[in-house]
Amino acid sequence: MGYLVLFLPLGYYFCLIEDVTHGKLFIGIYGVLATYFSCVMIRLMLTLAPAVCIIAAIAINEILEKSGASIRQSIISQSWDVTDTSVEPKEIVSQKAVKKEKKPQEKLRKAVDPNEEKSKSKLLPLFAAVAVMLIVFSLLQH
Repeated sequence: MGYLVLFLPLGYYFCLIEDVTHGKLFIGIYGVLATYFSCVMIRLMLTLAPAVCIIAAIAINEILEKSGASIRQSIISQSWDVTDTSVEPKEIVSQKAVKKEKKPQEKLRKAVDPNEEKSKSKLLPLFAAVAVMLIVFSLLQH
């Protein structure tokens, strides 16, 4: 169980509070009962181990999913022009022509996430998302 206990409170949060489904609710209640009974009697620690593994896996999954979405959105929102293959500097274009022309990044953003405004508030900055992923991976390696 070791380091998985660190992810247990976060797993309880994702099971019982955020995006609750019947399956997550069942696992959350099982975890709470297993935690209570293992505190009452030390032999019941064996019943806690499967619950801790499942709930910690849910927490790690949610952390990596949110960090991955943040990194993906940061990469997509960069101003890279994929269609430009020339090495020469671009000519200066009037502001009206730029506004009329749709960039490929905007089309890609809309295709990836149609509810960008809602999900943008839940995103992490790029360096924070990378740091979170590195911390989780380093904990998983031990």
